[in-house]
Amino acid sequence: MKTEIDHLLVCLIEECAEIQKHATKALRDPTILGSATERKLIMYKWNDLQAVVAMLQQRRALPVMVDHEQQRKQRDKVLHFMDYARERGELE
Repeated sequence: MKTEIDHLLVCLIEECAEIQKHATKALRDPTILGSATERKLIMYKWNDLQAVVAMLQQRRALPVMVDHEQQRKQRDKVLHFMDYARERGELE
């Protein structure tokens, strides 16, 4: 028998997959990101994901934390590899 946590983890997986699906769709057809509807859809799924994370946090299955230093490190890492891709001619 599944627990509430198990159920919420499945919801977390599903929401991540939905975001992945819409991001992949946007990558396949860059004109999609020009569509206000598609941008809203990606953000709706992001909000759905945040709601599930909050439910898991309320049940103490995930810690409540915002790590600005980790976010800065990730941003710096992404920017570093974007610069690298530009140098290699793989990014405009």
